[in-house]
Amino acid sequence: ASLHEFNPMMGHRGCRLAVSFPEIAEMQTTAVIKAAISASKKLGTMITPHIMIPLVGEVKELKFVKDIVVETADKLIAEAGVDMKYEVGTMIEIPRAALTADGCELSVAACRHGIRRIELDQSPLPGSGKQRFTLRVNGRAIYCKGGNWVPTDSILANETDEKYESLLRAARDAHYNMLRVWGGGTYEGDRFYELCDEYGILLWHDYMFANGYFPTDEPAFRKNVERELPIVIRRLRNYACIAIWCGNNEIHWQHLILQQHMPVFYGQDIYEQLLPHLLTELDGTRPYRPCSPYGRMSGNADADGEGDTHSWYIWLGSDEERALNLENFLTDKSHFVSEYGVLSHPNYISMRQYLCGNVSRDNPAFETHNNFQEIGRINKMLNRYYVDDADGLDMRRLIRFSQYMQGDIYRFSMETFIRRAPDCMGVLYWMFNDCWGCTSWTAIDYYGRKKASWYMIKRAFSPLLASLLCRDGKLRCWVVQNSGDVYT
Repeated sequence: ASLHEFNPMMGHRGCRLAVSFPEIAEMQTTAVIKAAISASKKLGTMITPHIMIPLVGEVKELKFVKDIVVETADKLIAEAGVDMKYEVGTMIEIPRAALTADGCELSVAACRHGIRRIELDQSPLPGSGKQRFTLRVNGRAIYCKGGNWVPTDSILANETDEKYESLLRAARDAHYNMLRVWGGGTYEGDRFYELCDEYGILLWHDYMFANGYFPTDEPAFRKNVERELPIVIRRLRNYACIAIWCGNNEIHWQHLILQQHMPVFYGQDIYEQLLPHLLTELDGTRPYRPCSPYGRMSGNADADGEGDTHSWYIWLGSDEERALNLENFLTDKSHFVSEYGVLSHPNYISMRQYLCGNVSRDNPAFETHNNFQEIGRINKMLNRYYVDDADGLDMRRLIRFSQYMQGDIYRFSMETFIRRAPDCMGVLYWMFNDCWGCTSWTAIDYYGRKKASWYMIKRAFSPLLASLLCRDGKLRCWVVQNSGDVYT
């Protein structure tokens, strides 16, 4: 069983206490408390520990009849059954557990644990030769709806709990039930994970490896990785919100493209050997993916096969005719879309802030703050579907129309993905929030102001969605529930 820890404090003898609840089966009435001791360095200290744990109105004491030697690794020292009544979805809280020896308090720990079971169903889809990609929470299939999370500021010191609160509340209010913590960002502060627990937002959590090779052939770098990853796992494993661990962002996909010129896959053993081993040892309660996107059998980003996909053929595809044709969403065969996106300009007042009041195409700073992947496609998409001459629009109208276009495309694509349930059971767009003022893929700009797309995404993510499609002179209507049940 895994050992979860939360905000441990080191005692004067260098001992650290961790308290946890392993996975609890549905309808079980006895929970097993696990306790472990580790140290900041190999002490070889002999102690006879006692652990006092207040739980559900009583104090449970874990006693030991023999001395133990405190080592640097987690060392299971006690477990005890506690009879309790609970329902799935209950948050168990231990406000303060104390480790004492020889009359001295050596360490304290607090623990919050949400009772839930996470499974990733990749069983065959009947009659298709393909595989599901369905997340199940306590046995129930969940249609995952949300976006990709990036740091709230390019300068990490500027991240605040207030930003976490504002953004995650906006996600909750728009019916998001999942965010993907992108592997090119950072491990967020504790308050981020606490709020996700409280708001019921699941996390697909990448480890911080993204879009490049990592020099695991260099001993110093390898040693640093081997030291960092267990720290991250121990720190985050107790948060119920984390549903899927993922080794990296797009590196396997990148290597498939570059392998003829770069035959050595630097870093591969991190994602396929080291992380699975550490997670089995230190967590073992969640599914793990080596990469996103990733097909379990092919190892490829196969939109017509299995696994999750990054569906960038719309907007970023090299074939511009295909990239600008929204009809292609109707033929997408992805089983779980973990990235795709549409650009728009932020709100006018936000552009005034980062352009120092000069909101004009002639301002050199306008292009500096434009997304390098925009490549003129906002105006080309506007001309194709929405206006006669996007280049002739004044800035206020261009901003407004770009946001309407972004929201309309997000709504259309999300409705298309959602009504394909159970063949497709997740859509996470790129990206939910932004780290600086710019033209970007987000529904909320850097300053926390909602774009038009936020409101259209909220509608598409409604717990009960009705969507329409007119083709060949026929109007079809779909009604989809949160579980992925579809009625035509």
